[in-house]
Amino acid sequence: MATDQIPQILNPTQSQEDPRKRKKRDDDYKDLVAYNAELVSYMHKLEFTLLETQRKYKRTKILFKKYIQKLAKNLEKAGYTVPTLPCKFPEADEAVDLEGIWKELEENRKLQEEEEKKKKARRAKKAEVKTENKDN
Repeated sequence: MATDQIPQILNPTQSQEDPRKRKKRDDDYKDLVAYNAELVSYMHKLEFTLLETQRKYKRTKILFKKYIQKLAKNLEKAGYTVPTLPCKFPEADEAVDLEGIWKELEENRKLQEEEEKKKKARRAKKAEVKTENKDN
């Protein structure tokens, strides 16, 4: 028999690995390392893009604010009044009480309706007086 055909006896501690499988695992590992490197470079690119976008946003915000201020000054020179712009949005405790405003509006509406009714009643009385005077 040739030595090629003699089965090799393995020690129990030795593992029986197929060299093709091992090569594939090494290739997978190399692929993962390459993919990881691509992801790292992509993340770096995204971080750089984010920083650039934030800089552009800040620059645009400043330019827009200056433009609005200049426009407000020009409108004031032209005779138009422009209310001052708020520097920040109101916080929860500084927020406007909408329920109170609605109550005021309802009260004002009721008062206006009562005054209109009184005016109509006065007009009706005047019209009656005029018709009586004409009849007499």
